[in-house]
Amino acid sequence: MKYENVIQSSLEAYKEGIKTRNKRNIFSKLLKIFEKKDLVGKNYVFVGCRYPELILSAPKSKSLLLCNNKNEVFFALRNNVDFITTSTIHYDILAAAHYKKPESLESHIKNWIQILNTADCNIFLLSTSDSKPVNIFFIELVKKIKKPVYQVCIQHGIFPNLEKPDYLAEGAQSSYNAVFDKSQEIQAKKYISTNESQFFILGPPWTIQNVREVGSPKVILVGTGGSDAYHSEYLESVSIFKKIDDSLSTLGLPVSYRPHSTDDRKLVKSVFKKINKDGKATLLSGNPKIFIGFNSTLMYEAYIAGHLVIGLKSSLVESRRSFSTSQEYSTQNLSDMVSFLSSITEIRRADNQRTTYPSLDKRLKKLTNDIITNSSNF
Repeated sequence: MKYENVIQSSLEAYKEGIKTRNKRNIFSKLLKIFEKKDLVGKNYVFVGCRYPELILSAPKSKSLLLCNNKNEVFFALRNNVDFITTSTIHYDILAAAHYKKPESLESHIKNWIQILNTADCNIFLLSTSDSKPVNIFFIELVKKIKKPVYQVCIQHGIFPNLEKPDYLAEGAQSSYNAVFDKSQEIQAKKYISTNESQFFILGPPWTIQNVREVGSPKVILVGTGGSDAYHSEYLESVSIFKKIDDSLSTLGLPVSYRPHSTDDRKLVKSVFKKINKDGKATLLSGNPKIFIGFNSTLMYEAYIAGHLVIGLKSSLVESRRSFSTSQEYSTQNLSDMVSFLSSITEIRRADNQRTTYPSLDKRLKKLTNDIITNSSNF
C-alpha cells in the first residue's frame, strides 16, 4: 500500500477520535445547512487554512474551503467563505485502514466525484500538505475525473529528513509545487525526487509584518514539534531548548517558548518558564526580536520580516533548512551563542527581505496563470 506509513502513523489519532465520534457526526450534520453543495464558479479550493491571508486574498465568489475541524469551519463562517467539511472523511479513511475495509469509502468517493463533476471552470486544489489522509484522498480522487483540477502543494519552509522510513515527502504527490523563493525551489527539487512535479515561485503566502528599527533583546524559542511522530528526536529538541532557556534567563534576557502545533502542550508547560501565546501577527511585528530554532517555518517568516534569526545545528535533531538564517550555532557548543547574545544591548531590524513582493491576490493570480500556461495535463 503506497500510503501505508502515513495511515498507520495517524491511527492513534483515529483511536482518540472514536471517543468524540458521535459529537463530531452531529456537528457535521448541523453544518450541512451551511455547506456549499457544488463547485459551480469555484476556481480556488483550499484544503485547510494554514495560511488564512492567502485564502482571503482570493475572490470569495470563486473560493471554497475544505474544513477538517471546527476551527476551520468557524474561520469560514466568520469570513463568509463557502465551505464543505471533510472531518468525517478523515476519520472514515483511518477507520477503513484500521478495519482493513477500503470498500467502506465508496460512498465518500461517489459523493465527491459528483461534487467535482459540478465544476464549470478550472479548479486549483491548494493545500499546504499532500501527505495527510484527506489530502491523499483528494489527490487520488482527481485522477478519476476528467475535469481540469490542478493539485498544488504550497510548500512549508522546511524539508525534513527523507531518510526516515516512514516519511512521505511533502510535495512529491503533487503535480505542482508553490515555493517561497528561488533558494527553496532549489532545495525542493533536490529533496522531491520526482520528474512529475513542476515548481512555481509564489513568495511568502502571507503579508510580511512591519518591524520597528530598534528594540531591546527579547528571545523566542521556536518549537520544532514532532511529538506525534518522532518522539525521541522531539524530546531531544525540548532538552536543548531547556538548556538555552536556563542559560539566557540567567543573563536576565526575557525568554519565552513558542510551541509548534504538534508540541506536547503539557510537557512544554511543565518545562519552560514562559509560553508564548501571541498571535502570529503580533509576534512578528513590533520591536525586532531574537528567534532561535531548528527548522520551523516561523523562523523563515521572522527572517524576512527583519528579525534576528539563529539556526541551531544538531546531529540528533533534524536541522536541515530550505531558507537562510542570520547566524548558525551547533548545539554541541551553545556557549558561543550564549556569549554572543550576552553582548547584545539592542536589536536592530535587519534587511533580510531581498525581494519586494506584490500583494497576495496578484501573486495568487500569477501562480494560477503560470500553472495553466505551463501545464500539459489538460
